[in-house]
Amino acid sequence: MGIKKKQLMDYCRAQTHTAPGVPLFNVLLIYVVLLFVISARTVTYIELLWRSGILFLSFVFILFAVRERTDKALIKKCRESLHNREFRRRLERCSQQEVLSILQESITRKYHIKDLRRTDKALEGMYNNESLQVVYIFAGENEVVEKRELVRILRACHERGIKQVRVITDGIFSKSAAALAEQYDLVLKLFEGKEMKKIISDSCLCPSDTELDAILKREAEKRERRFSILREEALQANKSRNYFFYGLTLLVMARFKIGFEVWNFLFGTILVIMAVVSFIKDKRDSKKELSF
Repeated sequence: MGIKKKQLMDYCRAQTHTAPGVPLFNVLLIYVVLLFVISARTVTYIELLWRSGILFLSFVFILFAVRERTDKALIKKCRESLHNREFRRRLERCSQQEVLSILQESITRKYHIKDLRRTDKALEGMYNNESLQVVYIFAGENEVVEKRELVRILRACHERGIKQVRVITDGIFSKSAAALAEQYDLVLKLFEGKEMKKIISDSCLCPSDTELDAILKREAEKRERRFSILREEALQANKSRNYFFYGLTLLVMARFKIGFEVWNFLFGTILVIMAVVSFIKDKRDSKKELSF
């Protein structure tokens, strides 16, 4: 993919709001407990040594396996999120006629429908020797298609003698929508957002794996550059004095119990550390300056 593993995982965690890995404290706690159990049942020092080594290697192997599995699941989840976002972006840029054309091509290729043609607002053809109409309704992600919209479509199909009706939307249908078919004596099938993506999975609206890789790489690098800029900005040399002054002020306030003592001490310490890092960075950069 041409992207660093850490860079990729940091981006995926940020996109999916996932905590980084297994909590180290929990792992160490389990390891110490098991080590205590082993030591209680061990007679000699040599035996304790090799048992502890086996336990340590087992923990390393298990942690590595768990991390690989969780990383793969996280990447998959992130790719699905990117796929959905890119699909929504492409769909919103298409007109009704463009979506109908894509549906026409995909349905003709995947299903046995004769003479499927595009009209102004729908697709029409023959399916199982009965007239068929395919209607697309743009609703928006997780938006519910109103019942009255389906009633209008079914009533028009009933008046024209169309027996097979397929309604496709990028949103969702209400629970009472499917029961409408019985009122008009026709065969109705409803396809929501996920089902719609399956129908047109090989169309231009759905990004391919190669396109997803490129998007993932670009987004991860963009995030990394953004953090690099913020980090450089935060550690600028001309800010070291300000950091030191404010940090020292907060530490003095903590010393004399002015305001919130714990918070003052915590943020004061952080600012003093940032001042030191910024000062060291300034010294290193000045040595790298080109003399003329």
